[in-house]
Amino acid sequence: MNRNLASVMALLLFMGTLALTFNVSQVKADGSWVWVRDTVTGAYGEAVVGTGTALYIARGTSFYGYLPANDSFVELAGPPKPDGYAFKTGTALAWDFNDYIYALCGAATGDSRRWFYRYGISSNSWETLANTTADQGEGNAITRVGIDNNIYATIGGEQRATYFMRYDPSTNSWSDAPADPPDGMGDGSSLVWTGGEHLYALRGEFIETSPLYDFWRYSLTDDAWTLMTDIPALPHSGGTGGVGDGGSLLYAGFWLPSHEDYIYALSGNQAHPDGIPDNRTYRYTISTSSWERLADFPFGVGYYVGCRLGYADGHIYAWQGAPSTWTGGGDDLAKYRLAWIVDDDGPADFRTIKEAVSMVIMGSHVDTVYVKAGTYNESYIEVVKGMTLIGENRNTTIIDGKGADGAVIAIKTSDVCISGFTIRNPAWGTPGIYIGMAFRCSVGNNLISSNSGYGIDLYRSSYNALSDNIITLNNKGIRFYSSSNNSINNNIIWSNGYGVYLEFESMNNTLNGNTITNNTVYGISLAYASRTSVYHNNFINNAAHVTLQDASNSTWDDGSSGNFWSDYNGTDLNGNGIGDTPYTIDANNQDRYPLIVPAVWNYSNPIPVVWAGAIYPVALSSNSTISGFKFNQPQMQISFNVTGPSGTVGYCNVTIQKTLLADSPWTITIDDVPKTDYTKTENGTHTFIYFTYTHASTSHIVIQGTSVIPEFPKFLVLPLLIITTLLTTAICKRRKRDWRAHAIIIC
Repeated sequence: MNRNLASVMALLLFMGTLALTFNVSQVKADGSWVWVRDTVTGAYGEAVVGTGTALYIARGTSFYGYLPANDSFVELAGPPKPDGYAFKTGTALAWDFNDYIYALCGAATGDSRRWFYRYGISSNSWETLANTTADQGEGNAITRVGIDNNIYATIGGEQRATYFMRYDPSTNSWSDAPADPPDGMGDGSSLVWTGGEHLYALRGEFIETSPLYDFWRYSLTDDAWTLMTDIPALPHSGGTGGVGDGGSLLYAGFWLPSHEDYIYALSGNQAHPDGIPDNRTYRYTISTSSWERLADFPFGVGYYVGCRLGYADGHIYAWQGAPSTWTGGGDDLAKYRLAWIVDDDGPADFRTIKEAVSMVIMGSHVDTVYVKAGTYNESYIEVVKGMTLIGENRNTTIIDGKGADGAVIAIKTSDVCISGFTIRNPAWGTPGIYIGMAFRCSVGNNLISSNSGYGIDLYRSSYNALSDNIITLNNKGIRFYSSSNNSINNNIIWSNGYGVYLEFESMNNTLNGNTITNNTVYGISLAYASRTSVYHNNFINNAAHVTLQDASNSTWDDGSSGNFWSDYNGTDLNGNGIGDTPYTIDANNQDRYPLIVPAVWNYSNPIPVVWAGAIYPVALSSNSTISGFKFNQPQMQISFNVTGPSGTVGYCNVTIQKTLLADSPWTITIDDVPKTDYTKTENGTHTFIYFTYTHASTSHIVIQGTSVIPEFPKFLVLPLLIITTLLTTAICKRRKRDWRAHAIIIC
């Protein structure tokens, strides 16, 4: 195969000419496709899926795996062949982000095929699943949705109706409840989920001679389809344009947060005539609903139907999957870089993070660095250009400064994102992460610990976000110095000396949804910091929750609900979850709406209920997602929501302290339906309740007792009695003195 420099230059010149001729958005100059290797040629019935570390390719009667780390391409266990053939036109693959790849097997014209299988990655074996409830065809497309852990698919094609269906792995069953697409789908159809409530679809071609450019969005919440901006697959090389064989979509945002706003696409072979290779690639920006043209392939795709794109190791991979007579031999594999890969002990672009950061700083068009799990003994990683640093797993991707050379990471520019790391041990007295004179930076989902100075230190920096971090065992957790309009959201800040310290003209900062606990000096300190907004945080067992020094115009609630304070000594006699009296911080600051239970909580931990200055933990153990926990004293009940995949069996183990809520007997309801088949055990101090249920999206559970903690618990009765007696005595003495004085005046 001739791939000399002259050929490459000629190809690039030709691609530029096409872009100008057909008025397509200009080819981006900041990326290119690179040929990787030969693999296998295409066949009727093919598709690709990526798992972040590997690619899997379905082709005719065979199934293959490609591992970029060692450039190995191997044939895997063959799929079932119930009619002598495995994959046909309309084959589609989806990875469940665990151990399985699901496969629609497609159908040729005139076939009635409904077969559906899954491949076990660890076992290298296939499993037969429930058939689809409608005939498959060219319009098949499939994706996994993590919200309900179901597989969503379009089923059908040009010779048959197109349906939109949902498969539930927990029950091995299909449902046609989702609304069907606006029109029929065909060659080049593709489907992706983007991590939220939306799926996106290329319609493909439905009539072989008519070009179609349709791009749709489906809402899980509304169960409705919306037409979005057409893909700009304009005519070229004598064809009619439109999406055709090889049309593909790929969403890489699950692996790379810097790409959460993008969907990558191939338009595939044009609608007519067949056989014109197509090498055009695109990127769709979700937030603006707009398309841009990317660099073209070094080969053409088309002729055979099936998604050609997959993500692995920082790259989009594209498999040619074409006849052997096509330019390139039909078996080419190429990649398009989205990130630089760092691995301390395996195949990668770099062994150290500093090397990768330096590559971005020197002008690389790729501004994302993905760091694989390992311990990187590096210090003072200086970031002076906007970029994204992503660790594979915050618990196993560790940057250890070993006490040398200042901060572990020093950010000295704007638009930097740091996520997915453990960051520890900078030089003595310096921070784990330093952000100096920077704007719009994001530090999220990190474990920042064992720093003798600050965990995170902002110096004269604004409009930055610190979120979803665990910040622990530092001298000071977070410090802002003359830094304004920043947010501290949903962090766990615990067992530091000082939790959060805002000082010297730091203004208009917001703390929301944080758990600030067990800090040995104070939870939060405001010193010459003004207009700080603090709400929906949990202040638990700090030596002092708050210290203030010239902290003017700060607010401690959002106008209707405030924070959870573990030493709040009030009660909630109307059961609305808000304390009946304010929480006083000092003479000028109070939380007007203190919370009885936390607004934000990790329900794998016991839930603290505060009542009259004491905490009563309620423990919930469940295979469901728990939300909305409430304690209602007047109604003598606790309540919460459970969510799980529809049709699956959920369970709850609930542990309740008897001094908070007790029974004789308990009344349990699930969505207002009584639950009588529960199990109760108890000891002298606690009640343990176990019950099961069938998930139906989200259900509301109420556990009702017959006795509840009184307005004033027993441990407060004697002190209150003493105080009341003393007050009564004092009042009587005063009245006696007042009477005597009054009598003298009358005389």
